[in-house]
This record gives sequence, C-alpha cells and structure tokens, in this order.
Amino acid sequence: MNPSFKPIRMKDFAVLSMPKIIDLNQEVKKKINALKRSEIKWDILLKNAFFLEDIMESEHSIDWRIRSAFYVERRGKCGKILDNLGRKSPDIFLFLEWLWFVRLRIIMNFIFGVLSILGSVAVFIFEVFTFEEFNVVNLNILSKEDGFIKTQVFSGMPI
Repeated sequence: MNPSFKPIRMKDFAVLSMPKIIDLNQEVKKKINALKRSEIKWDILLKNAFFLEDIMESEHSIDWRIRSAFYVERRGKCGKILDNLGRKSPDIFLFLEWLWFVRLRIIMNFIFGVLSILGSVAVFIFEVFTFEEFNVVNLNILSKEDGFIKTQVFSGMPI
C-alpha cells in the first residue's frame, strides 16, 4: 500500500469550505498527472521489452535480420541518413543492424566497462601517490622538480 495514500473519511467533508475544495482539486490533478506519467512509462517499457525479446529471438537468425513489430524509430539527422542508407542497400544495412544489436553492442559494453574500471583504478592510484607524497619517479614519467603537478595531470587523464 502506498504510504502517501490516505483514506478519505466522510467526517473530513462534514464542513465544506472553499480552501478544502481547492486543496482536493489540486490533489486530484496531481494524482491524475502521476497516473498518466506512469501509464506512458509503462507503455515505453513494454515496447522496449518486446523489442529486446525480438532481438533475443533473432540472435540465431539464418538470414541475419531482426524481425520486430516494435522497432524503435530513429530521430535526428543521423537517423535520417541511416534510414536513407537502409533504403539504398537494405540487405547490408539489415545485416549491420543485426550485427550491432546481437554481437557488437554486447562486446562494446564489456570493453567500455573494463576501460571505466581501469580508469577509476588509475585515478585512485595517482591520488594515493599525490596525498602520500610518494615519489612517482620510479615510473620514469615524472621528474623531481615538478612531480606533483605532473602527477595531477596524469591522474586527470583517465577522467
């Protein structure tokens, strides 16, 4: 049960006044807008879920195509260019699309995740070197004169 939900009792409306009616009207409008937002979000989530299900089903497709009734339409200039490219050479375009959604996207997500982890570790290591006044000259990157500034510059590179 929603904690913000308060049951309405008839004794609350025993004395009707204009401020109570105005407050009730505003609360009803807020709840209706929240309901509409939730319904729209639900529809979007359903479309995305069905599209992802279609991608999973077409993973082992013989003709290397994604067959879906819930295909996400492209927007913007790049989307128009891709749609025009798809009209000129549909077989190659459908194959590239299948390749992206089924194979390359998963690999790219993994690679970017590993790179993010490595960047975070590099930032942590360089910050430890900075605050502990550890001499990083052992890495043959920094000199003795301006090692602190170079350490800060190198620690910002992964960011």
